[in-house]
Amino acid sequence: MKHTLSADIRLRRDALRHAGPPGDFIAGRMALRPIHGADTSRRARDVARFTGRSWRWPGTSNPGVQPQRPARRGVARAVMLALLLTLLAACAAPTPTPEPVSIRFVLPAADVDATKGLVEQFRKANPNVQVELVGRRWDPLTGIDPSGADVLLTSQFALDELRRRGALVSLDALMAGDKELNQADFLPNALKMFVDSGKTWALPAGLDPQVVYFNKDFFDRRGVPYPTADWTRDDFLQKVLKLRDPATGVFGYAINSDFLDPILFVYQHGGRLFDDLQNPTRTTFTDPKTIEAVEWYARLLKEEGAVLTPQVAQNLGMGNLQNALRAGKSAMWIGPLSARGGRFDRAPWPMKWGMAPLPRDAAAATMATATGYAITTQCKKSLACWQFIAFLSKHAPGSFAPARRSLVKSAAGQDAEVAQIAQAAVDSSLMIRAADLASLSKAIDLFTAAVGEVVSGKASAAEALAAAQRGSPLR
Repeated sequence: MKHTLSADIRLRRDALRHAGPPGDFIAGRMALRPIHGADTSRRARDVARFTGRSWRWPGTSNPGVQPQRPARRGVARAVMLALLLTLLAACAAPTPTPEPVSIRFVLPAADVDATKGLVEQFRKANPNVQVELVGRRWDPLTGIDPSGADVLLTSQFALDELRRRGALVSLDALMAGDKELNQADFLPNALKMFVDSGKTWALPAGLDPQVVYFNKDFFDRRGVPYPTADWTRDDFLQKVLKLRDPATGVFGYAINSDFLDPILFVYQHGGRLFDDLQNPTRTTFTDPKTIEAVEWYARLLKEEGAVLTPQVAQNLGMGNLQNALRAGKSAMWIGPLSARGGRFDRAPWPMKWGMAPLPRDAAAATMATATGYAITTQCKKSLACWQFIAFLSKHAPGSFAPARRSLVKSAAGQDAEVAQIAQAAVDSSLMIRAADLASLSKAIDLFTAAVGEVVSGKASAAEALAAAQRGSPLR
């Protein structure tokens, strides 16, 4: 028994001694396993064969010839080796516990409940991070109050003010260090809306495209089919005329913005206001398609009882257009996706409502603004904040259409109507950077005034737009 035990120990010792190169580590591990009453020379030969080394008993020149060694010396060396391994294991550094991190995320109050589930998902993967959700009032232009926030959802039009106050951290270094970030997945121009002075200040969260809202009660009462995803400008016009009811003071369509609505119809018809919205160098008010679209728009407004304007709403004693819409005075109107159902109003819309993409003519077109996740200078742990907003950007935002192609394609986390709007907005969204809008405002004011001249009958579309083109700073 003693002789067998001695050979067993010597075998393990010598296998460890010969486990020199990295590939031989497995030999040492195998040698440490107990060998019970087996043919030790066969086991050693198998180990040598596995590691690619020629095998011979140490101290001999012939393979398989086992030398005689004192048993006690082998036992002592094995005991010392075991003690050494035990000490090394005891001295190994323990895995450090991640430092606790707290993130305060400010977002629209209407989105708090929908975001709670995402926060839980993030925390499961990052248990050391605590996220506090703070809901506040949202405005499409000014965004949200950033006070006390580590991370916030903001509007592209709030970017200038936030930067002026020195409230934001540039994301470029964080983006460059994130190998999993796929910038190509963001929709066209979405990321550009948050680039200023050569730096990126927010990660796109979603788009807020203009859509057509409709009062289902009026459609049901008149037996008029609801708008569909592929409806046209002619379909829109027919519905307006069928749904108007001058006897009861109900209009077919309400103009929510005398600035935006005519621009949308111009681009749907194939016209343009500028040669390039992303890099505008001149106005194109006299483009034949632009003139035709303005003529069509003016004829629509002249149809008796067809169109409810803000001025008409005031004349009816409604105060403003929003009150008139709540009172059921119009069958259709254009507004941002984020406004659906009165999400940011003091009370939900009282009517049964639906929504659809804007009708198309020669082309599909809508105007969209971008929302983004930004990190403030208050954030103490920028990497944790970045990991959080990068995670959020991979999921559908509550009030908005997704800003990623992959999310639009999958429609994950979206109801059917929002998914339909998002798919229509992928390649049809007109977007203007906030910095460019300020420089284009005078030209846009000239266009709006020209449309007013045509609607009032003071000039033809060709005359009014030619005059606006002559006065344009970008002529």
